[in-house]
Amino acid sequence: MLQWGIWACRVAAEVAKGTSTRWLPGAQLTVTRKAGALLHLRPQPPTNSLMARVRQVRRGALWAWHGEEARLSAGHALQWKRRARVAVAGALLWVVIGAVAARAAPFQTFDDFPPTGASEAPAGGGGWTYSSSRTNPYETIPRCGFWNLTPYTTDSAIRDQISYYFNTYNSVHMGFATYGYLEVDAGTAVSGRSLRLTVTGGKTLEDPADAYSSVVTVGMELTSKEEYLELVGAGYDPIGSARPAGHPTLYFGNNSSTSSPVPFAVAQGANRLSFYVRAPATLRNDGESRHVAATMSVGPYSYIPKVDLYPPGHPQLNDLSEPDVTGHWYHELYTNGGDWAHVLLDGHPVHNNSFSDASLYHYPGRAIRDLGVLYFNNLFRWYVTFRPYTGIGTAAYPVWLDEVVFTTDSEPQNDETIASPAVTFRADSGLWEVSFNDKYKSEGYGYGTYELRYAFAAITNASFAAATPALIQAAPQFEIEATDTGRFRKYSSGYNAVWAAFRLQPSDEASVGAGTTVYFALKDVSQQDGDGLDPAAGPKTGRDYRNHADMFDYAGDQPALLLIKRIEFAVPATVPAVTVAGGRWAVSAALLSAQIAALAGRRRAARRRPIAAARPVGVSPSAFA
Repeated sequence: MLQWGIWACRVAAEVAKGTSTRWLPGAQLTVTRKAGALLHLRPQPPTNSLMARVRQVRRGALWAWHGEEARLSAGHALQWKRRARVAVAGALLWVVIGAVAARAAPFQTFDDFPPTGASEAPAGGGGWTYSSSRTNPYETIPRCGFWNLTPYTTDSAIRDQISYYFNTYNSVHMGFATYGYLEVDAGTAVSGRSLRLTVTGGKTLEDPADAYSSVVTVGMELTSKEEYLELVGAGYDPIGSARPAGHPTLYFGNNSSTSSPVPFAVAQGANRLSFYVRAPATLRNDGESRHVAATMSVGPYSYIPKVDLYPPGHPQLNDLSEPDVTGHWYHELYTNGGDWAHVLLDGHPVHNNSFSDASLYHYPGRAIRDLGVLYFNNLFRWYVTFRPYTGIGTAAYPVWLDEVVFTTDSEPQNDETIASPAVTFRADSGLWEVSFNDKYKSEGYGYGTYELRYAFAAITNASFAAATPALIQAAPQFEIEATDTGRFRKYSSGYNAVWAAFRLQPSDEASVGAGTTVYFALKDVSQQDGDGLDPAAGPKTGRDYRNHADMFDYAGDQPALLLIKRIEFAVPATVPAVTVAGGRWAVSAALLSAQIAALAGRRRAARRRPIAAARPVGVSPSAFA
């Protein structure tokens, strides 16, 4: 740590002299002098990113000097003038960089929010407030959501927010409208409280198998708890249970615009985004015949300079009139519903919205390299949605989200061929699932084999061999055979998806209970000698880098192939109660407050259908099967 201070003082001295780019050995710190007085000082915590090199970051730099004043732009209230003593600046830099390198920064855990009662609208807490078209309206939350009352220290107009997204495209490509509302749940959470989105209906297709069939409406349009209570209080039944409908979507972002984005302050220096999610049991990954089906999509928005994306000589570097790759990125998830899943996103997406053909990808096999910390330093918005878009369940059904945290994992890892893992635990049966994205979509070539191990303490590269192999369960639909070695193969070479079901050793299963954390690590064992050019022995085991260099990125993969990829799972302390009519979610007219009666006068008459007697409102037990 003393070396940090010494080098930090030297950096401050260079700043005062106006010196240009300089590396700090071992610290992965870049100082870049730009036009005029603008200087970026960008510390990078230890990361296994293969793209960690000297970069000039135009957006999201952790430190930015403008003229005489310097401000720390990661949400800290630290400021000083350039005329401050060099030793003081160096000491402050040492403290800040040390903190960043080891931090876990929650975006929202929902534990400070009060639980939402059956006849109440949600409320914020911990410096956040609830907003909807009825309550505390906020211009960038048109339906309902929460926003942070504390602005960024670098821009007092910028605030973080969470919002329920109401889709109006109503197509199989872009998605359909989902009716529902947000609440805060104290009964079902990984820890403390969680965010619950209750789906009451939506738009879908008359025939989900026919993309050209008519769009139909299921239930009554509503996008907040207040609207739901209005309708129930007026004697209407807003829930549409005639057929599956709804694919809920939540956005996490700030109120900066897409044209002038301000990166998340809380994400600076991170290399992971972690969250837990629980969807209905009807969410399944076996709906496609040729591959493991994606059940969730996460869409981050992060503008990345082309020079940091494409290798030298790539055609995209010939035109830097638009220096950034814009649009938004995609991470696909393959978890089944019915239980909690832990999702751990890294800086390795599988696609960008602007990549209309294979030539726009960075490497052969429609591959993208891990973008590491750069990806998170420029991140300003992301969403999570569920698939299929025609409906993931029959209303009413809940989706929960909890523990949304940006983290930094300094253990060197394989972020190239094992990207964005997720782990699901089925507490009633002891069955586990793991899924992630392989790097390649090369039909007939993109094969892979992986090994999964676990322990009850964090696994490192050095301790992987001592961890216990998982018991892989047979999954004939994906050509996975049962094995006690922890090894399984990727099902389809033409898709990124990798998935397997497994169990712990019988002697360990009894040790898993509420509050237990189980640690997992994956290793790519596709190649001879671990990182060789040739695939391991056996059919469809790995990649033929030697004979098909035009299909793969061996230069990017080779340094990562011997490394692990790790994720943990914290067993929740609470599980959902099966709720029936008259239970926790049932709403009685006697419970409706005067506020609900007042709100009822604003309902949309054109969108209502009267019923002879409103049926009890509840959630079907099948939603938790």
